[in-house]
Amino acid sequence: MSDPIILVDIDETCLGWYKCFTQFVNNNFAEKLVEEDSPTNFHLPTFFGVDKETVDHWANWFCNDWSFGCLPPVKSAEIYIPKLAQKGFKFVGITSCLSSSDPKETVVTRKLRRANIEHHFPKCFVSVFMLEYGKSKREHLQNFGPAIWVEDNWGNAKCGVEVGHKTYLINQPHNQKFHEPDSNITRVDDWREIYEYILNES
Repeated sequence: MSDPIILVDIDETCLGWYKCFTQFVNNNFAEKLVEEDSPTNFHLPTFFGVDKETVDHWANWFCNDWSFGCLPPVKSAEIYIPKLAQKGFKFVGITSCLSSSDPKETVVTRKLRRANIEHHFPKCFVSVFMLEYGKSKREHLQNFGPAIWVEDNWGNAKCGVEVGHKTYLINQPHNQKFHEPDSNITRVDDWREIYEYILNES
């Protein structure tokens, strides 16, 4: 019998992207400081008060900066992801972090992402699929048989349910406005809750 798979988003699910990105913007681009609290609306141009091209420019710089490789783990992830790995679960990351589909233009981003993940979750991830910003994760999700899927983005969480995965949504300010009682999405506050759900159901 093959080892069970846990499919996971990375930013704001395993690693804290938003606060580090905001600090980077404040240090390098912003004319006035932007609040570092997580946004209630994850449409970043609206939150920052700039156009999409500007946010894309900032994000492209950030994902090639050393600070992108130093994102901290989200609450309890550094404890419970290794605990699940010790129990035989294999983690597969599906993350939107690339500014281009050209591998030659994203070498630095890929290296920083892999090093950051391995630093906090050593030997837990068997693979990490990296996609362009904004690209749907459905194609990668449907390549796996029924598994566990962990996200913070409501739309991507729904994709996981639609292709047959047991889906957990980590509560973040930007996903609080979404409520569908029959969505089959389980909301959790952190990885401790996910760990307990998985052990109780296995």
